[in-house]
Amino acid sequence: MEKIVVFTPSLNIGGIERILLTYAKGLAEKGYQVTYLTLSKKGDFEFQTTENLYLKNLGVSRLRQALFALIKFLKVNKPDIILCANEATFMIYIAKVLSGSKAKIITSHHNYYENYMDMSFKKTFVPKFVYPRCSKVIAVSEGIRKMLINDFKIKSNKVITISNPIDILEIQNKSIQIVNDLPNQYILFVGRFDKVKNIPFLIDAFKLFNKKFPEIKLLLIGGGSELDVIVDYIDQADLKNKIELLGIKSNPFPYIKNAKIVVLSSKSEAFPTVLLESLILGKTIVSTPTYGGIDILKDGKYGYISKSISDVNDFYEKLVQAYLNPLDTEVLINYASSNYQLTLKVNQLQKTMKI
Repeated sequence: MEKIVVFTPSLNIGGIERILLTYAKGLAEKGYQVTYLTLSKKGDFEFQTTENLYLKNLGVSRLRQALFALIKFLKVNKPDIILCANEATFMIYIAKVLSGSKAKIITSHHNYYENYMDMSFKKTFVPKFVYPRCSKVIAVSEGIRKMLINDFKIKSNKVITISNPIDILEIQNKSIQIVNDLPNQYILFVGRFDKVKNIPFLIDAFKLFNKKFPEIKLLLIGGGSELDVIVDYIDQADLKNKIELLGIKSNPFPYIKNAKIVVLSSKSEAFPTVLLESLILGKTIVSTPTYGGIDILKDGKYGYISKSISDVNDFYEKLVQAYLNPLDTEVLINYASSNYQLTLKVNQLQKTMKI
């Protein structure tokens, strides 16, 4: 069996880390020798070493400091395949070249082109010039694949679509953990506190919802650069007693399992893992009409989708509909189980590794 390295700069709560860690576990279960490589020991996830799966770190705090440590790692460990994603691919590629490694780089892309519109050449350099030098590029949705081919001019035979996996058994097992002091009824957001997540918009919609259903709270799980902005926004909206910021949770699944509604208010999403995790727990979802939300929820068949990312009244109305008319739990679970289970996605990844 090939030796595989799965690389992310950290083990934080972001979707990319969760996706690649899920792949690492699935590949280890298939018998591959898998090393999950990060920059340092710091991270939000609790990593559990299992048979064939090991955690190593490079002992540096920033990606730009990692080059020499990566070169040494590749020379010593001689992996056959390296899995990585997005901008981290640049450092992996440079380290491979300078180390003389023969490893195949299989990268994945998780953002739409619109996220690059106001970014510098430095940010667009990786998809334009590094991805074509990888063995394969995994697009997490068909829309992402079209973007990479049409906008970044990557050859079509280089790009393959594999939607994100979910470890169903792990999610279900972790969801039964008892959490004390949860409100009786609440709406839940899980994700980074970032501008693209559009959290002030969510707060505005919830303020309207709370007037109609004052007993229901909004819980926000996560952290990030917009934390102070969000705290101030909650204060200005006079919702300090109605909205709780719970911080980052290594296990968000009990919170998802007990939520009345899971919300995604983003301005842009490629393929949000939190929606898959919520569906596998049978949760009714309200989402803005991002590409990823529309794709996963199949144009509203498996969740409520608002008309826009800016119409607060419409998002509020979708929250009311979801609360009064939750979707069938078993239908949601069966849909997610049959389309996104880990074994299915790992099998697709195995075929990619052999191409």
